[in-house]
Amino acid sequence: MVLFILGLIVFFGIHHTRQLVSGVRDNAIARFGLQGWKGIYALLSFAGIALMVIGWMQWRVDAPDVYIQPDWGHYVTELLVLIAFVLLSASSTPTGYIKQWVVHPMLIGIILWSVGHLFANGDLASVLLWGVFALSSIWHIIAAEMRHDPHPRSKGWQGDVGAVAIGVIFYFVFGYWLHGLLFGVSPF
Repeated sequence: MVLFILGLIVFFGIHHTRQLVSGVRDNAIARFGLQGWKGIYALLSFAGIALMVIGWMQWRVDAPDVYIQPDWGHYVTELLVLIAFVLLSASSTPTGYIKQWVVHPMLIGIILWSVGHLFANGDLASVLLWGVFALSSIWHIIAAEMRHDPHPRSKGWQGDVGAVAIGVIFYFVFGYWLHGLLFGVSPF
């Protein structure tokens, strides 16, 4: 459990530096340059994820159940995670209508991915993991809206087709191959 909590602190600490401690990001960019800051950010993010996953896998064996997931929960998980993969793909491609309709596709995708996993996992370790991801994403949406970040404008539907195709391909590759390899459980 200690590794899990440490991973949460490292991962979400670096992701919330802008909201938690004013000036840390700007000072780090001034000192190390933008690429240096991105390197530090990526390294700490990766370390946090590794600690979370290792800690979650160890703790989950003994973690008490918070609730019993419904028999149909895995169907909801599959649907929400599929939509999440499409939104995550759309967040980094030059899409038009998806980004216009779903203003924060990466964050909404993470919320759907997290909530989906709550339908398939009812142990305390999983509830904390997926719950923190969902709450963090909601926090980021609120912060972006409070900063009045500009909303994207549509550039046509062509990029949306690519985003959907890429998201679906990654969904099946991850679901059929990587998920079982990394976590020992095949979602299908």
